[in-house]
Amino acid sequence: MALFVVRSTHVESLVGELCKLLVKQQTADPFATVPIVVGSRFMDRWLRHQIATETQVCAGVAFPLVKPALEGAARWIEAGCPQGAHFWEPDADDTAQLWEADHLAFRLIPALRKLAGESGFEDVTAYLAAEDARAVAGEDGPKTITHRELAFAGQLAEVVARLAYERSDEALAWAKEPNKVPLPHHWLARLLKELELATSENPATRYRTLKARKAARLASTAPLMLFGVSTLSAGERVRIAALSRVLDVHLFTMSATVPKPRESEPAHANPVLASLGAASAEFTRWLAEEGATVRDLPGLTLDDAGNGLLHRVQAWIRENGAATPGALSTTGHDPSLSFHAEFGPLRQVEVLRDELLALFAKDKHLEPRDVLVLTPALDVYAPLVAAVFAQQPLAEPETVDATAAETTAQAGKTGRKPKDKTAAGKRTAEAPEPPSVAVGEQTKTPARPRVPAIPVAIGDLGLRRTSPVAETLCAMLNLCVERVTAPLLLEFISLEPVRRRLDVQVEELGEIRTLIGD
Repeated sequence: MALFVVRSTHVESLVGELCKLLVKQQTADPFATVPIVVGSRFMDRWLRHQIATETQVCAGVAFPLVKPALEGAARWIEAGCPQGAHFWEPDADDTAQLWEADHLAFRLIPALRKLAGESGFEDVTAYLAAEDARAVAGEDGPKTITHRELAFAGQLAEVVARLAYERSDEALAWAKEPNKVPLPHHWLARLLKELELATSENPATRYRTLKARKAARLASTAPLMLFGVSTLSAGERVRIAALSRVLDVHLFTMSATVPKPRESEPAHANPVLASLGAASAEFTRWLAEEGATVRDLPGLTLDDAGNGLLHRVQAWIRENGAATPGALSTTGHDPSLSFHAEFGPLRQVEVLRDELLALFAKDKHLEPRDVLVLTPALDVYAPLVAAVFAQQPLAEPETVDATAAETTAQAGKTGRKPKDKTAAGKRTAEAPEPPSVAVGEQTKTPARPRVPAIPVAIGDLGLRRTSPVAETLCAMLNLCVERVTAPLLLEFISLEPVRRRLDVQVEELGEIRTLIGD
């Protein structure tokens, strides 16, 4: 087994270990590309910065996602490991792409129509026949695809694609002998056979070929590195295990707690940690079953965590919630861990911006790329963060009490020094006066500076949210599947690519709304 795992509670430690491995893997070819598999495009951007900071440069490194990289590696090994081919790059001639959900939906529609009269398909046939709106393109022409057929095929395509990838052995057995499948799933097995799952090139047959390959190490092949992937699906696990039989696989993964063997684990004292760590515990057990070589990097303990509350909470989680009473208590204000109760998402983002600006002003070594903002509702907060962080409002002036300002003005006329104000909300004698510039007999206050904008990159958004053209295409397709109403038409015209194509200004949308309404 050539599966090597480096595990740590801090991602920065994993970056250091990854950079050491990258230095060891340097080849004589300066233009050779090294793949590092990541779980998201956000991790891609962050890891590029960290590698550049650690090694002074980040060049010749590719960051493919998990599923395309594993499928590409299996295809590359199946083709005989051709030189000069990058397995992480998509292959336009790969017929296995037809088993992606988007492609599979249109292949399922004729298969469903063909099997409509067979036993086991009564419920499916009745559901699809309920929408009796099939238009016929001529007496002998093909029937058009109804909205219900397309929606059902799309949902079914997701199931079939996941079944072929996550449970390849079971899917192949179903497609080969559908009559032996239990009755509730017989119709699905019959559909897999109709799609020729057992004989065509697809993720299931590719995995079968990879698993049947003899364990022969490819010495001249660069290792496969996966970074920051703490959980893997069943299909990804079996493919990593199969790939590790022919090449070195290095996993750099996060673990919030110190993993323990399952048989030595007592009843967990903290049910919250036991629930939140279920996926990580299952991943740890899988590594033990595969015989992986695991190396745990040292982390903080409750004894050396220091006085910061955040460090002590992290150490408490690492030790599986085993803490003495009072170990997590604190006295006074501890800025390492704070909670803000604000009203509404917009106000929360505004307070977040103010807190970040204060941190940047306090720590000159802290940069925006070092900040990670997590949210459970990305669709709600992503546009708010982008808009609020880009604002550059005027800096707030120093708060001056009205009485103190009046006293200062009178003192300027008489030449006397104002009296000290020690009451709450009054300016004291030690407080600095607001800067001013004398111009003749008048006093001109300089312009207030603006609050700097905070650069932000929104990660883990789909193409529809990041590309205006993709959003326009989806909106246009939506107009074809339902009745075009005035609000939908106005929304479509308001899209930036449409306005640019029709030369419509934003100010003219009001007139267009009136015309559509009339």
